[in-house]
Amino acid sequence: MEAALALQSAHLAALEKLSQKEERQERKSRFQWALDGVKAEYTPLQLPEMILKAYTGNYGTR
Repeated sequence: MEAALALQSAHLAALEKLSQKEERQERKSRFQWALDGVKAEYTPLQLPEMILKAYTGNYGTR
């Protein structure tokens, strides 16, 4: 488990460093996009059950 966390931390740190050092805005945006995606993958959103239940319902025929 600690090895996986170390790898995640290194991955995030590398993307952050690349994003910060990049001068071209297009590439900087790509690094930031990748960083946002990796953060979302490593720390997925956890919604409370009450909120999830609020989305349930009858949505009719599709």
